[in-house]
Amino acid sequence: MRRITPKEADVWPPTASTAASVRQLGRILLVAIVVFSCGWSLAQAAPEDWDIYLTIDNFGTVYAGTNTQTVGGPIGVSNSWPVEDHFTTTQPSDAYLYVAASSDHSIAQGFICKFINMTRYLEGFTGEPAWEVFPAGKYASALGIPDPWPASTQPTQAQVDAAIAYATANNLWVAPTSVPGYDLDPTTPTAPFSYVWGYGFPNIWVAAYSPRQAKWIWYESGLVPSGTFSTPFQAGNHHEFLVFRIHGTIPGEYIEDCGTIIQGVECQLFDSDNYGVYILADYGGFTVGDRVLVKGRLMSQCISFCQQGDGCFQYNTIEACPGIQFSVCGTIIQGVECWLLDADNGLVYEVQNFGSFNLGDRVLVRGIIPPECFSFCMQGDDCIRDNTIEACSGEIPTLTEWGMIIFCVLLFAWMAWMLAKRKKRITIGI
Repeated sequence: MRRITPKEADVWPPTASTAASVRQLGRILLVAIVVFSCGWSLAQAAPEDWDIYLTIDNFGTVYAGTNTQTVGGPIGVSNSWPVEDHFTTTQPSDAYLYVAASSDHSIAQGFICKFINMTRYLEGFTGEPAWEVFPAGKYASALGIPDPWPASTQPTQAQVDAAIAYATANNLWVAPTSVPGYDLDPTTPTAPFSYVWGYGFPNIWVAAYSPRQAKWIWYESGLVPSGTFSTPFQAGNHHEFLVFRIHGTIPGEYIEDCGTIIQGVECQLFDSDNYGVYILADYGGFTVGDRVLVKGRLMSQCISFCQQGDGCFQYNTIEACPGIQFSVCGTIIQGVECWLLDADNGLVYEVQNFGSFNLGDRVLVRGIIPPECFSFCMQGDDCIRDNTIEACSGEIPTLTEWGMIIFCVLLFAWMAWMLAKRKKRITIGI
């Protein structure tokens, strides 16, 4: 048994009041943990507003739900392709939009949609990688549904739930198929195939936050060859029924960073301080050389006439960069991966531009401290971007300056010696 020291004996065993205080503290901590956990859960699943514009040839039932099932009844039904249907709903932030689809196996079939998360200002167009599809008819025996699936027949909600659960459990969600020209732009050709649906649907056509547009999609089974229309839109049964889905947050990398507007080969670009070079959806009146803060989400795929860049923003906000204007003197030192500035304020900085200065030089750096700093240097307290650099005025000379001083001293000494030698010759000659 451990022996209690004299110091411990003063407080051991604990008094009744001490024990009560400990119990009270425990209760407070427990309540705090519960409140925090509940608040976190609610924040994770906060309600968000959705706008859905779609049409389908021939039948579609719209649901919302989790990764494994629908929740609640249908949000809406679309069953007349010349009509642009519009549905609104409020769903948790972790919800999926589902569209159960089937066709009449006659003339053509297809699905086109613009999904908007109004809370996050995000858009998801059919034809983009955020959309997935599950061909339930391909797994008819496992799901216990008719094989082949009958024409003009919509699945029940229970059948849709079974399909969603099976697809998720077996990782069977795949990318739908789109075909060039099968969109709402009359200038994009579909030759040698025909196009059947017309170019109405003004709300699906209009992109509120980006220059993109929706495309007609369907599942490509390989069972129905092209005819008048390109496969998979040529009439037939492509392992119906189908379930299309998109996550409510519309996957795509979110970036928030300061940077500079630069001139590219064909267009202006956003040169981010910490990520890459991007094409913006909105430049907000800023011009080349401006320092801006951009917040937005990248497109999964980017095709642009700009001919360069690391990606495109599907939407973004833009404003003047609020980075801190900063100046400091310090010494250039060798870091693990790159040169750093060992500043007089006791901090170490990664500097964007060291100019022609060298290790050991004393320099004055003026630049911007960005809101965030990501660097391959693997060390340092912060970054200085868009900086100027010069020798610290009134400082002890830098190594480069010492070299020039020594060179000048030696040069003047040599010149003085040569003059003295010449004068001596002249004196001797006289």
